[in-house]
Amino acid sequence: MTGPSKAQQFAPHVAELHAQGLGRNAIARTLGCSAGTVTAAARHAGVVFDGRSTADATEVVRRSSEQRRADIVTAAADLADMAATKLLAALARDELEARELVRLFGVAADKFVKLAPEPDHDADQREEAKEALDELMSAIRGSVVDLGDVAAASVAPGASMVSVLGPDGGAA
Repeated sequence: MTGPSKAQQFAPHVAELHAQGLGRNAIARTLGCSAGTVTAAARHAGVVFDGRSTADATEVVRRSSEQRRADIVTAAADLADMAATKLLAALARDELEARELVRLFGVAADKFVKLAPEPDHDADQREEAKEALDELMSAIRGSVVDLGDVAAASVAPGASMVSVLGPDGGAA
């Protein structure tokens, strides 16, 4: 008779680590087994990896990256400001190192412009378009004709839709 499988042996540990918030790969690293073994053990333990912890971790990384990018943008802007100040002072004193400061200023300003978020100039136009589409949809919904009314009406040969539906679009 064989003993419990590896997955059965790991099941209580998987359940405990999952309850602590670890994901499948982190549990596998902690237990020193494969992710497949963790998946099988999770089935035995009734643990479901729904991807929520992965989505949460991805969101944390995304926010961290956005913050680092914002920090770099700020540093580039500060560097460009300092270089511009030194450049103007060096040019006023007619110093030779101004050429190097021009290069530094150009690189810093270029990086600032490339890294800074683009302003959303189209937001107002998008909002106006959305409002226009909402109004159009309301008008369409208000003018929908019950096809049963149309089918029930007797249409004489040569009759116009206005005579069938009436001048307001409802069945006459």
